[in-house]
Amino acid sequence: GKYFPPDNSVDNTASTGPREWLFIFGTDYSYETPDSSYQVDALNRLPIMYFITWNRRGNVPFTDQDAIALIPARVNTVNDIFEFKTPAPQKGVTYEKESAEKVGVFPNPYYAFNPAETNRLVRFVTFNNLPPEATVRIFNLAGHKVRTLQKNDPSQFLQWDLNNDDNFPVASGMYIAHIEMTLPSDRSKVTKVLKIAVIQEQEVPTVWP
Repeated sequence: GKYFPPDNSVDNTASTGPREWLFIFGTDYSYETPDSSYQVDALNRLPIMYFITWNRRGNVPFTDQDAIALIPARVNTVNDIFEFKTPAPQKGVTYEKESAEKVGVFPNPYYAFNPAETNRLVRFVTFNNLPPEATVRIFNLAGHKVRTLQKNDPSQFLQWDLNNDDNFPVASGMYIAHIEMTLPSDRSKVTKVLKIAVIQEQEVPTVWP
């Protein structure tokens, strides 16, 4: 927060005011370039975090030679240590089954472009949140299997290059991904079915006959 510094422009000897006020706001404020929205009833309309006012003992006015020191009662040092405890990571079959329910694929729909692609000749979508072992079988809406993908690595990701098993690009359309996963804890199988929309980019020959 910002603050108005004292300017010795008021009489600090009066018991009922006016006095110097120091405001600490919850928003930025420039003392050098005042904001007109702050030129209002401060106590009722401004986002004040803290305010301070003082009166010198003996009702003696402040002078330009006076200095006000704000000294905190407790200051953090390099010797202060703060400890935060977080729950241990979940493990076991229950957690793995819950995680398997969150398997997804992105981008979906694939609309002729993936922001992660670095080469227009290498297209792909990415399955995520997979366990180390998984098999992804991709079908068209006629029920024909177009691609089988095997995963056996610690990564949670698996890419489909939008090709069929014969390494030809699939046609634009809707596809069904049947994902079979092996849970590490007990080697049990769980499945997840996803719909994937693919809109291929128009193919333009790079070599004309």
